[in-house]
Amino acid sequence: MKNLSLAAKNRTDVKLKAREKELLAATEFDWEAIKPELRNEKEVQLLMKAVAEATDNNEAVGGVLEKLEALGGGGIELAKKVRKLMIF
Repeated sequence: MKNLSLAAKNRTDVKLKAREKELLAATEFDWEAIKPELRNEKEVQLLMKAVAEATDNNEAVGGVLEKLEALGGGGIELAKKVRKLMIF
C-alpha cells in the first residue's frame, strides 16, 4: 500500500512540474509594469517593513507546519480542529 501511495505521489509530482513549466513559459513578467511607484523615502520604508513582516510571518507559519507534519498524520488534522474551535 505504501508503495502505491509513493508511486501516485511521484506521478502527481511529475504532472504538476510539467504544468508549472507550461505556466511559467506562458507567463510574461513585466516587472516595470507591476513595480509600485514610490514617491518618497517614507513610502519605500513602509513597503520594506511590510515585506519584511510578511516574510517573517510566512517563515513562522512554515515552521509550525513543518513541526505539525513531523508529528505524523494526525498533527495537521488536530491543528485544523483546534483552529475551528478558535473561530468565533
